[in-house]
Amino acid sequence: MDEVHVSAAVMTHPRRAELARELIERCRPEELDLVLDPEPHGPPTGLRTAVRAWSSVPAGATHHLVLQDDAVLTPGFFDQVRAAARAVPDAALAFYTHWQSRNAAAVRLAVLSGHRWAPATAEYTPTVVLLLPAGVADGFAEYAGRHGATWADDVVMSRYLRAAGVAAYLAAPNLADHADVPSMHANGGHGPRRSACFAPMPAGGSWELADGLARLDAVPFFKHGRAQVATRLSDGRWAGVEAHRYLRRVGLDPDDADKRLAVLLADPGPDVAALLDTLDRSDLEAHWRTTLLMGVVTAARSRAAAEPDGALADLALSTVGSGGLCTRFGDDGLARLRPGLLELARAGYAEGLAAGARLTPAPSGGGPARPVRDRRVVVAARGGADATELAGALAGSLADGAWEVTLWGAADTPHPGVVTAERGTGLAGAAALLQVLDGGPDDGPDGGPAAAAEQAQIIREVREVREVREVRQAAAEAGVGRAVLVTDEAGAAALDGADPGSDSDSGSGSGSTVLRTGLVYGPGVRSGSVLEQAVRRSLLARPIRVAEQPGRQWRPVFVDDLAEAVDRALRLPPADRPLDVCGPEPLGAVQLAEAASAAVRPVPVETVDDPVATPAAQDPAAEREQPARSPEAAAAALGWRPRTALADGLRAWSQWLAYEAEPRPAAADTADGPSTPGTPGGAR
Repeated sequence: MDEVHVSAAVMTHPRRAELARELIERCRPEELDLVLDPEPHGPPTGLRTAVRAWSSVPAGATHHLVLQDDAVLTPGFFDQVRAAARAVPDAALAFYTHWQSRNAAAVRLAVLSGHRWAPATAEYTPTVVLLLPAGVADGFAEYAGRHGATWADDVVMSRYLRAAGVAAYLAAPNLADHADVPSMHANGGHGPRRSACFAPMPAGGSWELADGLARLDAVPFFKHGRAQVATRLSDGRWAGVEAHRYLRRVGLDPDDADKRLAVLLADPGPDVAALLDTLDRSDLEAHWRTTLLMGVVTAARSRAAAEPDGALADLALSTVGSGGLCTRFGDDGLARLRPGLLELARAGYAEGLAAGARLTPAPSGGGPARPVRDRRVVVAARGGADATELAGALAGSLADGAWEVTLWGAADTPHPGVVTAERGTGLAGAAALLQVLDGGPDDGPDGGPAAAAEQAQIIREVREVREVREVRQAAAEAGVGRAVLVTDEAGAAALDGADPGSDSDSGSGSGSTVLRTGLVYGPGVRSGSVLEQAVRRSLLARPIRVAEQPGRQWRPVFVDDLAEAVDRALRLPPADRPLDVCGPEPLGAVQLAEAASAAVRPVPVETVDDPVATPAAQDPAAEREQPARSPEAAAAALGWRPRTALADGLRAWSQWLAYEAEPRPAAADTADGPSTPGTPGGAR
């Protein structure tokens, strides 16, 4: 495109109009419109103003740029924007990424390989400084009117671009930063919101996509003190996994990956020693794994655009730790930690480059390939959508470990190491069988005997229990040596009830180890539970309304922790009784709601009367009549204990619900909104 005409607007609130005018003045001689919030006394949201800003495209403009009032720009910014628009005329171009985000992590990888663009990941679209083709900008208001609800503008923008088929690219380096001013939209809990790599375009650099777009299949990122990886699936979607899972996926041992860090920490220099006085060992390990994996995926990729700029590379590495810890430390605290974090980042990245060079690149060229495993497990589910989704989540986790996985019944699966097959096939040659049985409509509370008996009676009337036993028998006849059954309290009761001669302590699985779950939550899981409803309402920045249910308690277990228990059980002889795979402490409905509010986004927790409370829920003594639920038997039999803190697990779950979960057909969202991906600005 030879002729580019970029119009621009600054969006603001009347209370910050002076800040916006100062930004406009700094941009002279460029012409920028000032767009004010049309309802300044309404609920805090940027969407109203964003709709007005994107609707202000003047006649003759080919592209429209919207800046938020707290943007900070590099010298020559508008010349670079016009050059970028000429080079990539049909895409959304973001010139700022929050250093904590997945998109920021993608920018860092692009910088480290000499590329000028990174593809946007499955996340909100960064809208602090965003350029759209004029026609695309014109369509935003109509879409937001139909789909906006209470979501933030950056989430609605992400959905809109996806629905319109418009690609989004992230400038590397970022040509814009975020000023240190108070948030108007309750985002102050994010801490400092700096750029991943704020710097001018390198001299002689080009915005052309042909050689300038980084190919990324794995994006390691450090957020809320945890090391995670956004991975591109075979169908093009993105999925987040914990770093230890990704390390195992590509054939690296997480413990081996940490050995070099242990050496550095045993004899630290003064900058690293300062970290030891302030940060927990878990923080340092997460930061280390993130930078190490950045090196792994960079080395295993098939090409780089150019030799990376050393100063830019250092800048990109220097923001990894700050972004991951920014919710706990202000600018001054991060400044004190930055030298030590950069020293560890350089060492971790170098270690990763060496490890990645020894790995086989994936055919796509975007990262290392997954080595073939020598053991296979068949995964089967009965009991509806909840069981099917949980089986899929467990299958993906097992495939990231030591298993090739055959998943029954799924139409397709994009997860590496998992293949689908018709029910009843693929048992020959398998080493193990995993069955998942959804016991009923409840979400797994430690309820009373009346509730459990009622559920068991319902389940005995259907065929799932019989089929579970028939599959186990077929697996035994096919020579499958190990079997594990994952079910909830009601499913375990149904298995006992379906066989009058069975002993409740026998395991009830005809040679299977029975893992009786607590309230399972995490990526891949949707059950409509009281905890999921609380997380969804917190994501939407709505009050969590919860009924107090005396005597009714839940023991949450993170899905990756459950998968670890399954993996251990698949390697061992059958246990002689059901093993409780659950959290150590029972929590009531109000406690679960408060945990969601604290971990995802602070919202009020309101207690309401429960109009459908069961007699068991009304009876405080009901739980005491049940056998105690505890992970101690699983600890003794499997050497397993839950290791994911509830707050960490809820954050990971909220990210999945927000960015990755596909809506169930014809299903209503439990938080009074459409069941589609997205998260408000406060969840990032």
